Amino acid sequence: MTGAVGGSSTFHGSPTTTNANCSAYVMRLNGSTGAMEYLAIGPGSGGGSHFVPHDITQGKDGLIHVGGSFMGTVSIGGTSIIASNGEDLFVLSLSSTLNLRKLSSASGHHDQIMSSIAADAYGGVVISGTYQDELLFTGHTIQGSDGQDNAFVAFAEFGDHAPNPNNPAEFTSQAVCRGSTTDLTNWMAPMVHGHATGVI
Repeated sequence: MTGAVGGSSTFHGSPTTTNANCSAYVMRLNGSTGAMEYLAIGPGSGGGSHFVPHDITQGKDGLIHVGGSFMGTVSIGGTSIIASNGEDLFVLSLSSTLNLRKLSSASGHHDQIMSSIAADAYGGVVISGTYQDELLFTGHTIQGSDGQDNAFVAFAEFGDHAPNPNNPAEFTSQAVCRGSTTDLTNWMAPMVHGHATGVI
């Protein structure tokens, strides 16, 4: 689970103090007992910093991906990011034991807000949200209307694009299409195997 907490919070009886208005946390609980197994805290560097997760998902090899928005300077696992102007968006990747694997951000003029994140079993990560004027990813710039909210969907790859050999994911399009008047057989049938993270 993930979320944001204030300057002083208690997790399962263990007080945790940060020096920011909103600090990000990611917590793993035992599925049987509810006991806290792992906790990662991402504080800001001062009172004006905000580190607010909006969504969480699990991807290849059990990696946990968290996305949200931040202001000021925030850090987690010894890595810091600095917002350029207003709210910027971030993507945080952690191991199954909540050790930091990667912390990335995207900036631009005005605000960039990340709304949702999804991942597949092949290393793909997709985020969506809104931005004003422009959105700057590493090596890519998306232009929009100045002063207006613009929508975006962005795809990134974490590691090699391949399934986890210990946990392959396969589907057949007939299972997806059964009972529907629309035949998706030719659209969704891969040559060997594939993976779907969601159907709308």
